[in-house]
Order: sequence, then C-alpha cells, then structure tokens
Amino acid sequence: MWEACQRGRLVAQYCPRCKRFQHYPKPACGACWSDELEWRDLTGAGTLYTFAIVHRGPSREFSDTPYAVGLIDLDEGVRMMAGITAPDLAQLRIGDRVRVSPERRGDTLIPRFERA
Repeated sequence: MWEACQRGRLVAQYCPRCKRFQHYPKPACGACWSDELEWRDLTGAGTLYTFAIVHRGPSREFSDTPYAVGLIDLDEGVRMMAGITAPDLAQLRIGDRVRVSPERRGDTLIPRFERA
C-alpha cells in the first residue's frame, strides 16, 4: 500500500472470491476468510464520514496547524483515515465529497484528501 502511494496510487486489498475491498490490510479476507487477496487501485473518491480539526500537531512533521484529519468512506466500500484539506477548514462538513491528493511529508508521500 505505501509503495503504491509513493507512485501516486491509492490501493486496497481486494478479495476476488467475495468481490470486496478491505482496509486495513490483513492476511485473509475479513468476510470469507480467503487468503487469495489482490492489491487493486481505488478511484480515490469518497465521502467525508467525520473529521476533527487539529490545533497542536504531534510532531515537527505535523506542526503546520490547524489541519483536519478525518475518516473517508471510499466509493469502493472501505473507510480510511487521512488528512483533509479545504481552502477554509471552517467550511468542511460531514458528507462532503472528497478525492485523494497525495501530500509530501519529508521524503515520503502520504494519502491526503481534498474537497471535490
């Protein structure tokens, strides 16, 4: 997953047996227990499920406050936690449509979402 993100892709495990995506990665499908999982690309589009505004970052890399962190329900059916950006954080609303926009932190890319 992290290697794909470094190439600008958002991926999740997919079970061909029950045709479901899952996140977080696991050794077997959480629905049918198949171990024949594949990594597949996600569209990166989803809906903001919930969020919080951070005013005091946990480290130097995340000290550019305030910023938003949220749970995103991706269109493929998985929920992912990531940073959320918007021109004005006060305008963020639960239910907003978002899309992935990788962000560079140090020498690595991490998934980040912006309002669609």
